[in-house]
Amino acid sequence: MMNFIELLDLMSESPIILAGYSFKNERAKDTFLKKVNAIDINKDFNFKKFNRANKINVLLDSEEKIDTKYLVLDLNLIPYNDSNLRIESTRRILENLRSDIIRTRYRLIVVSAMNRYTSNLSSINANLRGPIEVADLGLIINDSNKIDIIKNRRGYNSKGIAF
Repeated sequence: MMNFIELLDLMSESPIILAGYSFKNERAKDTFLKKVNAIDINKDFNFKKFNRANKINVLLDSEEKIDTKYLVLDLNLIPYNDSNLRIESTRRILENLRSDIIRTRYRLIVVSAMNRYTSNLSSINANLRGPIEVADLGLIINDSNKIDIIKNRRGYNSKGIAF
């Protein structure tokens, strides 16, 4: 069984990480994101502006350099009227961010609520269907602060990783 340090190593090798959770586990999701020191971004995030602002702030000593490698995009904050449009738009947003993120040291954690917990990729709800195709690592945050790996391009999965 994998421990949390090994999960962090696996996350650092994965440019895009999908983390699904149920609404009753939202507090566990927030705890997990605090542990990895993640920064929230929105769908209009621009890496060039982010890096430029970070470098200017460091040069001017107005702020410390941002000390994280994880950026978080919450799919629940992206409004859509049509679920088919949501899947395509989300996939497009993630593919654009992926092309930028691969050239940096940052990793993107995409979080989204699920209707129910599942370890079966084919039964994941429409909110996650597009992102799971783009993600390198798929996680489910479940009860009692445990994480299950449901997709891993490196080939091995694990259940019940405590954080």
